[in-house]
Amino acid sequence: NMHVPQSYETIAELKYLAHVPRQIVTPKSNQPVMGIVQDSLLGCCLFTQRDTFLTRDQVMHLMMWNEQFTGELPMPAILKPQELWTGKQIMSMIIPQSINTERGIREDDLRKPNWNADDKSLCIQRGSLVSGIFNKELVGQGAGSVVHLCWLDLGAEKTLEFMTSCQRIVNNWLIMHSFTVGCQDIAPHINLVAETEKRSKEQDEEYIKLLQIFLDAKKIQDNRYHQKGKRIMDSFEYSFNMKLNKVRDDINSKVTETIDQIRNCMYKMIWAKSKGEASNLAQITSLVGQQNLESKRIQFGFAYRTLPHFSKFDYGPEARGFVASNFFKGLKPTEFFFHTMGGRDGLIDTAVKTSRTGYIQRKLIKAVEDVFVRYDSSCRDSVGAVYQFHYGEDKMAAEFIEHQEIKCVNLSNAQLEEKYELIKEQWFGSEIRQKYQNILTEDVIKDIEEDFEGQALLKGEFDEIKKIRNELRRLFLIDSAPKEELFTHYYLVVNIERIISTIKINKKISDREKCRLNPIYVTQQVDELIQKVDKLLSYDLEERKDCINLFRTHLKVSLASKDLCCRHRLTPEAFQELISEIIYKLKKSMAHPGEAVGAIAAQSLGEPTTQMTLNTFHKSGVTGDKNVTLGVPRLQELLDASKKTKTPSLTIYFDPPLEYAELELKDDKDKKSYLKTEQLVHPHKQDDFTQSMLVQMQGRILGQTFGQYIIKSEIYYQSDPNNPLHITEDQEDNFTDGIFDQDEAKYKWILFLHMDHQKILSNLETWDKIRDSIPKILDETQVKFGISSQNTIVDPDSMNHKYVQIKYFHDYADQKKFKPERGKGNFDDEIAFDEENKTKTYVDTPYTILKRLEETIRGYSLGGISKITRILHSQIEKQFYINNKTGGFLKQANVDGKGKWKIIEKYLETEGTNLKEILRLEHVDQRRTTTDDVYEISQVLGIEAARAALVGETRKIFNHYGIYINYRHLYLLYDWMTHRGRLTAVNRNGINRIPEVSVLRKSSFEETVEILYDAAVFSEIDHMRGLSENIIFGQLCPHGTGCFELMGNAKNVKEFKLKSSHADKFTQGGEYLAEQSPYDQNQQTPLMLNTPGPGVSQGFIENSPYTPYHKSPANFATPFG
Repeated sequence: NMHVPQSYETIAELKYLAHVPRQIVTPKSNQPVMGIVQDSLLGCCLFTQRDTFLTRDQVMHLMMWNEQFTGELPMPAILKPQELWTGKQIMSMIIPQSINTERGIREDDLRKPNWNADDKSLCIQRGSLVSGIFNKELVGQGAGSVVHLCWLDLGAEKTLEFMTSCQRIVNNWLIMHSFTVGCQDIAPHINLVAETEKRSKEQDEEYIKLLQIFLDAKKIQDNRYHQKGKRIMDSFEYSFNMKLNKVRDDINSKVTETIDQIRNCMYKMIWAKSKGEASNLAQITSLVGQQNLESKRIQFGFAYRTLPHFSKFDYGPEARGFVASNFFKGLKPTEFFFHTMGGRDGLIDTAVKTSRTGYIQRKLIKAVEDVFVRYDSSCRDSVGAVYQFHYGEDKMAAEFIEHQEIKCVNLSNAQLEEKYELIKEQWFGSEIRQKYQNILTEDVIKDIEEDFEGQALLKGEFDEIKKIRNELRRLFLIDSAPKEELFTHYYLVVNIERIISTIKINKKISDREKCRLNPIYVTQQVDELIQKVDKLLSYDLEERKDCINLFRTHLKVSLASKDLCCRHRLTPEAFQELISEIIYKLKKSMAHPGEAVGAIAAQSLGEPTTQMTLNTFHKSGVTGDKNVTLGVPRLQELLDASKKTKTPSLTIYFDPPLEYAELELKDDKDKKSYLKTEQLVHPHKQDDFTQSMLVQMQGRILGQTFGQYIIKSEIYYQSDPNNPLHITEDQEDNFTDGIFDQDEAKYKWILFLHMDHQKILSNLETWDKIRDSIPKILDETQVKFGISSQNTIVDPDSMNHKYVQIKYFHDYADQKKFKPERGKGNFDDEIAFDEENKTKTYVDTPYTILKRLEETIRGYSLGGISKITRILHSQIEKQFYINNKTGGFLKQANVDGKGKWKIIEKYLETEGTNLKEILRLEHVDQRRTTTDDVYEISQVLGIEAARAALVGETRKIFNHYGIYINYRHLYLLYDWMTHRGRLTAVNRNGINRIPEVSVLRKSSFEETVEILYDAAVFSEIDHMRGLSENIIFGQLCPHGTGCFELMGNAKNVKEFKLKSSHADKFTQGGEYLAEQSPYDQNQQTPLMLNTPGPGVSQGFIENSPYTPYHKSPANFATPFG
């Protein structure tokens, strides 16, 4: 009985919560995790092609697998000479009738007669597949697929029926149709073989040519092959590897061109996206290509060679991992070995990654396991600590969110007026009638003409929509980091556009009929709807209404009066149905009390980490020579709230932005760059922030230390002042006899610093800083090391750009003793042992003191901003910019077919970070400039900024791998990390150091013995309010369905159970069914009445041998007793 539901509550939970169809859509990324895959997906693509026809016998055989088949077939697509049905018709019989969707269809295409001639645009109306092929995007696991729409609009059961019928019908059709991949599908074409051999030979020639360039310094400079920050050989490897990878990409394109796409079954699998990619087919038929490890060619493993088969210092393609063979012909032994190296690297990475990512998920679960939605819509833990006043700040459950477009963002002023402005400011009644006499009915026009307050309302609606457009542009385009793509899509609940489309189709509303709906009434009802939404989501306070501003914007724009009345031509009845449906969908989308949002958030972050690489260092900047930690190590760094980031970096934007229009022409002779334009978001004057200013800003930011100008340092001892020092030949000229006078004779120790003469001469201001800094350094070190101007002399003759000489007198009678610093070396200090205290102490020696003085001098800051060690120029090419005159977006524009304009914004990236000092600089944009050191952000800008930075950095990690996670999961986790006013790490140093956390919960995580021991010593009390502690004791957890209590009349329950006719389900005419065993012969567990349950007395069923009430030595009984 372990896996059999033991109560009605358990049955309800399994049926309505744990049932598999209800898990089709994941709250992690609000899209299906189940869909049609592999064979069934391939069959769907072939089945819905236009040339797929079926006879009556075949159709009836397939309909046998359709549980919803009523016996009626649609009219055949072909009547003579034989009745034939298309695959689209059969598929339409299993698509739910209320599904209406269009994908890949633009509004201007609808006016063309053959808008779906290519069959690439999907159109489903009232469940009929009018056009389109069911590929992976439409029936797979993607957002917006038919599976997703069924789940959102019709529920889990209808989705289950559709997926079941689809797979059964398609799989049986595949048995009729047959599909096999044979050798003829992977045999290379004769033209492809010739092209492959040609490209392989070209690589040998390219290698020799490139090697000759890299042997000539002038050619390297002329061709700009030397990558900044790399060695010459590294630059050679980078350039040649790029060429080899380009060969593979070119061959992929050639394979697609030469293959027979209609008859090749291997290509059909790739086209349907059921299995494989074009690169797999290219490796089978053409060449495998360059094998890379850690984004580099195969490195030397033996003595200056990769394998013993090759000669030493062979940098050619074949010797460094280029596989010119294909899988159809077979690989050479050396090629096979290189190919296995990449696979072995992946296997090891997967094995190591599994344990690390599993540990990350366990820590996440333990941190937020007891965070649930309460009945006041807040998110709290077991002790009542509030993390969010409303889940996700909008109360919405993540699985009901869709990726929707707010269409006003990318419209110009003229387009905005055309789409949303119903009445212009200077219009009169006659103009309104003239404009809308063919669109609106006479009664509606008359009402608009006579209602002056209504006209003002309509004008105010347009002004608000325009304000919305400008605000969205400011938030997502201007005040945020630059983006390559136009940001017009947002994640919102309630797809209003699809609801309108469904209502129009169901009510058969024509776009040619005059509209009876009054636009003034629409505007009033929309305003009332927004007030209802505010009340429904409990946003009574003005400052809290900002949380649903985006949804309010969605309602205002999607329900614009002109759009509903003039474009959609809705009737008043359809409009009321639309409003009711929106409220219903909104209520349905709200998160339920008891929802384990903490566990959902932890799983949503933990599961995608298995798809990330273990050690990823992303190359950043224009030159690509700055390492940025990504992948699992970076996520671990964020969750640990590390105070020391591995690769600290600043991203510095400028105000006004350093953006310009660059004219890129195909002919390099006519190329003109850095051309200003007056149509940018922030127009620049001729002498404003130019490229020279960017270089000056770099000079102000880059931190300089004394050590950057020191080539090497040496320490000398002058035993006899009248004899020259014992030095090397190149230093002998710097010392002469008698350099010490009588007063200086006691200064026998010398710190000699060799300076970088050329670097100093390039910036003489720095030399002045060096010269002035030495006395300041000596004053600062007096307290630390006992060095001061009294026992130190700086030789003035040595201050000549080449070296600096510091003479030191050591007083052996006044030596300081100190204890060693833990983990730090103390050079060659003398050790003194205290016999009385049995301790070791270290004694200052002259060598030790001068060595520490040298370290202090090297680290002394000469200017700029400290901790910034390097600056890189970066840029992003924008695909659009705002035209200030028209208010529209201007995308990349072609110039007479000779080239195009590129909109580029420049910014700086640094190695090292000092946010506080950077934000003080002039021309630095304080809104967008940020650092990847979250701890520094919390210290400089506060805990709220740190919370936003954690979300932004985590998104950056997952975006690198193309992984989308809904923002509410990220915010809930980082609300847990930051709600105490400081950063709390998601590890034993964070979870187990929170005083209010349950003892048993902390002990179930890590440090079990220590925590239980301390709890016993200090007599701590565990109130058993959380998840882990109740599971340990086998009790019902006060979360989920256990977060509430039911009050009922026990007497009525008992009477109901006695009167219920359970026996009727199992007996006929008072006799037991043959397949059921009698319950009164003590042979099996009782069927019904004797099964223990609430309200059943123990004596009534005490003779049942297989229930917990039966007497046993342990006297065991369930809580029902």
